[in-house]
Amino acid sequence: MEVIPTNQRLRPGQTKAESVLHTLYEDHGEGHLVLLLRTLLETEGNSLHINDFVLRGLSDVMLAHPEWPQKGLAWLEAFDSIDLGQIRAQARASRGVLPQRYGVAAGLFRELANIFAAPPKAERPSPAKKLPRSVTRVAENRAKIELGRKLLALRERTPNNRKFGELVRTQFDIDAGRAAEAMRVCRLYGDRDEISSRMSWAGLLALSASTLPDDARIGLEGRITIGERISLRRIAEAQMKR
Repeated sequence: MEVIPTNQRLRPGQTKAESVLHTLYEDHGEGHLVLLLRTLLETEGNSLHINDFVLRGLSDVMLAHPEWPQKGLAWLEAFDSIDLGQIRAQARASRGVLPQRYGVAAGLFRELANIFAAPPKAERPSPAKKLPRSVTRVAENRAKIELGRKLLALRERTPNNRKFGELVRTQFDIDAGRAAEAMRVCRLYGDRDEISSRMSWAGLLALSASTLPDDARIGLEGRITIGERISLRRIAEAQMKR
């Protein structure tokens, strides 16, 4: 690096900014100044642009983001791809609204951030809060009971078995077995939320089964209404006692 008088034309490796170099040395130390000069002198085409604005702007970036110059060779390679002349020209053109030092720093930051700054992690959308099974079960049971209600109304209007089966398949797209289950549960528990809201659909099917004695069913229903948990196994055991 050669410091030349202000009335001479600059050549690569020369600067007229002696006072700036001295200030940077005094303020930030030899290591900072040496790396700053290496950055400009040892990278492609940048030794032509060593003026006070470039020195101060580059110093500002190095101090603001010390992790970048600490990357060693990657730091120098980054400057091989930066058009420092273009950054200087843009800073000069904008000097009426922004001092050239900060214009250079802004241009360098923009280029270096594109190289070194990690892309922001895409925020993973928060998974939709899953409703408790006790809540979704009630809605499912009500929907199936409502289906049973519609089937019962259709059955009342259609006494012919064959015609009823055809209408069920056409209007509801379900088989005869599912239709019979929905109607059976609806007959017993269509208006008994204290039962249908506490049992799974499988439990309602078991409770409404014709193989379960009436007295056993009534006893189980009473326990359900007071909040006791009744399992399928317990219903099956009650069926076997008939």
